Amino acid sequence: MKNNNTKYDIFISYRRASYDTANLIATRLKAAGYSVFFDLESLRAGKFNEQLYNVIENCKDFISVLPPNALDRCVNEDDWVRLEICHAMKHNKNIIPVMLNGFSWPDPMPQGMDELCNYHALTASSVEHFDMAMESLQKKYLTCKPHVATKILAKKTGILAIALAVIFALLYAVFMILSKDVCRMYAVKLINNANAIYMLADENVSLKEDWNTFVTEMKYEKKDYKKQYLQEDMLARLDLAEKNAKTTCKIDSSEMNISNYHSLLLSLNGISSEEIAISPAYSAMIYNDYIDQIGVMRNAVMDPTTLNIRIGTVMVDIFVHTTNSYYLAVLAELSAFPESALVTYHQMSPHWHHYPKQHKLGESKEYYEEMINTETALTEEKLSRFESFLEQQEAELEDLESKLDDMQNDMDSKFAQMENDIYNEFKQKNTILETDDQWYQWGKIAHWGNYLSLTVKNKIENIEQGIDFKSGITPELVCDDIISQLSLYQKYHPESKDYVASAKAFYKDMAKEKLDYAGVIIFAFQDVTEHSIFKIGDIIREYDGKKIKDLKDLSTAYKANDKASVKILRLDEGSLKEVIIPQIKDVDVVGLVGLTE
Repeated sequence: MKNNNTKYDIFISYRRASYDTANLIATRLKAAGYSVFFDLESLRAGKFNEQLYNVIENCKDFISVLPPNALDRCVNEDDWVRLEICHAMKHNKNIIPVMLNGFSWPDPMPQGMDELCNYHALTASSVEHFDMAMESLQKKYLTCKPHVATKILAKKTGILAIALAVIFALLYAVFMILSKDVCRMYAVKLINNANAIYMLADENVSLKEDWNTFVTEMKYEKKDYKKQYLQEDMLARLDLAEKNAKTTCKIDSSEMNISNYHSLLLSLNGISSEEIAISPAYSAMIYNDYIDQIGVMRNAVMDPTTLNIRIGTVMVDIFVHTTNSYYLAVLAELSAFPESALVTYHQMSPHWHHYPKQHKLGESKEYYEEMINTETALTEEKLSRFESFLEQQEAELEDLESKLDDMQNDMDSKFAQMENDIYNEFKQKNTILETDDQWYQWGKIAHWGNYLSLTVKNKIENIEQGIDFKSGITPELVCDDIISQLSLYQKYHPESKDYVASAKAFYKDMAKEKLDYAGVIIFAFQDVTEHSIFKIGDIIREYDGKKIKDLKDLSTAYKANDKASVKILRLDEGSLKEVIIPQIKDVDVVGLVGLTE
């Protein structure tokens, strides 16, 4: 947050994902003359800075840049974007949602933000339509007007001025003498501010040289530790630039408090008090832009992507045209002052090597206006080239994504074929044959259960890791094949009907992720047709509070305590129901077989 009392007309709210677009919007609006507040991501950490509330309350327009899923985190009460938007809504600001490509309003909206989607939104879905969107934003959406650094055209004084002119005519000679000191005082204020901005221009020239050196060396350096040294050196240079700016650039951001009497004396020399009154605020805005620029460059050093580096380079270049435009505006203002008020200018200006020296005092207002327009055009040209760079980056990214998609599809196809071959080989080896021994047949069923368990596990892991891979071998497919194998088993062993039915239900629930891969099933009773507590097909899942995965687990638990409770799954009307038996008994006559390997 900037340590000044500058009032802004426009507040820009954004997510990290929309930083580049939000920064581009801020840069374009500033270049057009708007007073824009655009805080840096690196400053928006920790507890919400209450000073932001004051900025929002004093602005006229509130722009919210919305990338895909921008409002998802707004369900959190302490979310930055939520706090900013809700405060703007609370104070009835002109809210302009700027919807980027892929954004859509959530349903339902976050609590307390329901009305946001009813505001007149602007769509900025592609780089090629960005200029059109910016033009529409300025003409149709914003309620504030751009600040003009110098209004070259003289303003009519009106009926009151004409009436006063009669009185001034009588006292003209006296007032002209008195006006000399007043003109000198305000000229010195303008010149001092111009000198403060020159300090920034001078620092920016030096910083630009160091920045270009850093960019070149980073481009060709291959060793990581040397790149780290370069980054550390550049960060130290940026810290120095910020320190120098805050130390040497002393600007009063408030407007000049020009009394009516002083306005009268200034007007005798053709000087507009309104023009020079806003000059300090304009100077402060340039200072704030420079501090913002250093922040953006610092971010680019810490995250030296091609895009971030290009943004830093563009901002350094644009600042040159910003200070040039400012200097031309100052010349236009000072040209109205009498020569006696310009002593300080003639003393300082020879040292202003980085202001455009080809422009002098005393030119026409039209000349200065044309030169300012030229600097503005150069700024727009650099921005246009940057937009072209973004378009190229986007095209290259789309091409890369297309190639990656092709590679992924090819890999998916090969993996699917390999997976299918493995499954077919497994299926061939574990198909139940009539000639197989019964226990060998049941062993194949256990193999199928293990394969189903692995298939379910892979599916769950892919979902947890966000892997979008559509396997052709699904739990449902494997389950269907197990059911077929169990039907074959029952065909060869009709007496297995009851426990085969339970096994089918068990594997179906496994495929649906309702049950894990554990349990032993009762398939017969020795010398009895009925048991006092168990039924054929019961599946033992727990004994004495311990999970039973296989026969070994049950044997171990039973030896430790032969009178414990047991938890079973029992088939009831086609589905397995959990039953708890308080105390186990008559285990010796129970025939058990594992459902797992």
